[in-house]
Amino acid sequence: MRCIEMIEETAEHFWDGVGCLRGMLYRPVCSERPVALVMCPPFGEERKSAARIMTLAARALARRGVFVLRFDYYGTGESDGKLSQASVDRWLDDIRKARKHLAARSGVRSVGVLGIRFGATLAALLSTEQAPLPLLVLWGPLLWGGACIEETRRHLDATRLVTASRAGGLPCEITARSGGWDMGGFRLTNRFARNLERIVLPEGTRTRAQRVVLVVFSGRRDVPSEHAQLAEKLTTPSGDAHCLTYPARPFWVTASRYDPTELVERTCAAVDGGEP
Repeated sequence: MRCIEMIEETAEHFWDGVGCLRGMLYRPVCSERPVALVMCPPFGEERKSAARIMTLAARALARRGVFVLRFDYYGTGESDGKLSQASVDRWLDDIRKARKHLAARSGVRSVGVLGIRFGATLAALLSTEQAPLPLLVLWGPLLWGGACIEETRRHLDATRLVTASRAGGLPCEITARSGGWDMGGFRLTNRFARNLERIVLPEGTRTRAQRVVLVVFSGRRDVPSEHAQLAEKLTTPSGDAHCLTYPARPFWVTASRYDPTELVERTCAAVDGGEP
């Protein structure tokens, strides 16, 4: 994908049948070979930590000729609704509607998906009623939905431990109470938590794509077998899959000065079928 320096950014909103979903569209000013991707964000604490990187990555992709729609699921971020009203099925439908909106705004008929963490897990569950996805990019997918809860709890425990040690107190215990989970500002219902815990990949996949690019953030050179199996299961018989490891600290656990340029370049190389 040739680097295209000029891009446009516009605030977007579209109707999901009940409320308004909001996001940002990153549009290359000119593109010789247009590609379009809906960016599906992580959830909870990881969503907050990854916010800056998602913006930088969307801009970097747009400079390489890719139309990107970054949006918030119903009940999260800038979109309408409450988290207590959300569900896994509803968020999957949000992704479908985001694809239709991006197709209309970009002029690209067949829109792919870029999922990050739980957003990648959702992308793997996205049933495509018509043609397979042209492109599916998964950055650090969670293979078990319940890991969303477990990793958020560990992150909050560590944060509260540091805070308490400075204040001379003890960390707060996170427990299910009043019909829900305290997820650090996100109120997760027990029903939603049970739905998450039932998600297990690669067994539960429903998505099929012509090209799959899966990135594992690890210091190891070899891609874990379960991730390789996931990529294979998501790819159509005539398609191809690229799995690669990226030796960097996961950007969703820290709001550091992480530069996603190399990650985007390696992803684009894999998309083009070159050496990632």
